[in-house]
Amino acid sequence: MKKLSVALAVVLALASCKKDPNIHHSPVGGGGDTPVSGPITPSRDTSFYGFLTFSKTVFVPQSFLSFIAISYSASAEFVSTPQSGHSTLTNLEAVNSVEIDNDPLAFNATSINYQTTSSPMDTTCHWQVVGLNNIPSFNYTSTKGFLGNTNFSSYLIAINDTIYRSQPLTVQFGSINTKGLHVIVSDGVHTVSHSVAAGITSYTFPVGALAPLANSANSDGYILITMENDDIESVSGKPMKFAFVSNFKRTIYVRP
Repeated sequence: MKKLSVALAVVLALASCKKDPNIHHSPVGGGGDTPVSGPITPSRDTSFYGFLTFSKTVFVPQSFLSFIAISYSASAEFVSTPQSGHSTLTNLEAVNSVEIDNDPLAFNATSINYQTTSSPMDTTCHWQVVGLNNIPSFNYTSTKGFLGNTNFSSYLIAINDTIYRSQPLTVQFGSINTKGLHVIVSDGVHTVSHSVAAGITSYTFPVGALAPLANSANSDGYILITMENDDIESVSGKPMKFAFVSNFKRTIYVRP
């Protein structure tokens, strides 16, 4: 990511959409349309059969006088062998359908995953999966929620529109960083990033770390802070990771 100080803000929001079997059903047979849940219990597993993610992106404006824009999305991936998710998933599996708050997710036959086709709104984060083969059917409402607070965006708004590769960049998080986060600085093409451990209240990118960046044109550059709040559950004996991902994005120019 000139020596600047930053921190970030959270606003929450998933809305119900009518079920559309043409969108959310995978091109595979078997199973019904009503998920029947087996036992779902908290788990300490570190490898999973399912990765179900609800994401919120807060687009921080360049002025205190402008409105903050918020976008939401959901995705799901399932695998036949448990994996950590820290690298590219293998042995991906399709299920019969995936919904979040009755909003059907579209199946991508190429990548074998599920994505929302429009921006949902925040309600209960209730997942409904009609399983297939190795993946059980289940209903589950995750209550973890997004990380952050309402002061987060105001600090990002205060950042200068322009950062300089010849000066270190300091990003401050205050008390927001309760579980660790990732900071990304980009010119729109090249990126540099750093993982920040929980409890750290700021991080400074040294000049050398910013060297891969080039001049950004037309505000293509940005600073992105990502935080993840995970809910690990065993679903009919199969560990699943339900994640709330908070993204805070601030447009910037990158200069020498």
